[in-house]
Amino acid sequence: MKIKFRQVIGAILLTSLISFLIGSFAIWGSYQSDLDVLDRNLNRVISEPLMHPQDAINEALASAEINSVDVAIAFITQSNERTILRESTQFSEMAINSKEIARALSRPIFLHGNQHIRAIAMELPENEYLLFGISTQDLDKNLRSNEVRLLTFILIANFLASLLIIWNSKRQRVRREKDQLQKMQEFLGDAAHELRTPLTVIKGYSELLAQKKMPTQEDERRAFERLESEISRMDTLISDLLLLAEIGETSTVTRSIFDLGELLNNHINDFKVISPAHPVTYICDEVMEYSGSQVHLQRLIQNALLNIDRHTPKDSPVIISLSSKGKEIHLLIEDGGPGLNESVYGEGIRSLRRFDRSRSRETGGSGLGMSIMNAVVVMHKGDFTLRKSSLGGLAIDIRLPISR
Repeated sequence: MKIKFRQVIGAILLTSLISFLIGSFAIWGSYQSDLDVLDRNLNRVISEPLMHPQDAINEALASAEINSVDVAIAFITQSNERTILRESTQFSEMAINSKEIARALSRPIFLHGNQHIRAIAMELPENEYLLFGISTQDLDKNLRSNEVRLLTFILIANFLASLLIIWNSKRQRVRREKDQLQKMQEFLGDAAHELRTPLTVIKGYSELLAQKKMPTQEDERRAFERLESEISRMDTLISDLLLLAEIGETSTVTRSIFDLGELLNNHINDFKVISPAHPVTYICDEVMEYSGSQVHLQRLIQNALLNIDRHTPKDSPVIISLSSKGKEIHLLIEDGGPGLNESVYGEGIRSLRRFDRSRSRETGGSGLGMSIMNAVVVMHKGDFTLRKSSLGGLAIDIRLPISR
């Protein structure tokens, strides 16, 4: 809910900013265009008296009539006394000081009195002036009207943007729920399939033992061993299934900062004790601090090394490298074993998929190690890739984004 609220607020702010910038630019352009029309009218009226300064007053009055411009004309003496020669229909007085007169001689200016007036002046002999003024009332009214339209547009745009965000969030939530339901159905179906084999074996041997159909005590002993083996395998499978379910339901990672290089080195040392015949090369040149789930990344490393121990020849070489570049950490684990079928390299990993179902039975594993490793990497927003190793076996290529 908080995320959705922030999204709506962010959308409103962004929409308001964009609408305000575009609308303000359009309003200002329209205002300047209307102002240019007023200035052209003033320049058209003043052009005749400027060309005939000896009869400036008569030329000014005649020019205003000929050009049909609603312009007021005032005669200003040296002592700043004003005589209105021609009134505008929108105002009757033009208050102006000497500084404004000096500015109005070169270009049209605004006079700020009771009403906004656009004015221009021409100089007459003996420091007298003619002042021409046009009301900007219609222009100001149009500006206010456009501002109201812009505000209305921003409100409507924000309302529509909010509806769009809410609709999109709801659609994404429904899609996520459908995806989660589909994944759950697949998970339950695959889990039932994976558990069926050990349960069938357990059921078969239990019936034989219950009916006392074992010919000898040795056969009975082997049956009990087989039961124990399948129960242990089923226990491992259920534990791995629960771990996959736990990772799948985790929306956020409980992070802690730790040295990933040291964690990896500790597990490599354990691996050397368990599988001393494997020549291991470990490449990590610096302290590799990482913010993530140490427990889950520890399980990832354990699964990778356990796969090498179970599925590669005892003397096959292993190369493990850990490095950082830019905003990601790169972990590469390579072995010299038989690898996987060529068809599976580069494929995405689906939960509960086994690349070789028989080998998990032979070694006692659940066959979910790759799925768990992939889930841990996806949980950290990283990339998990399987490819052929430079040693001829399997290369597990992991890239984890560095959280700042």
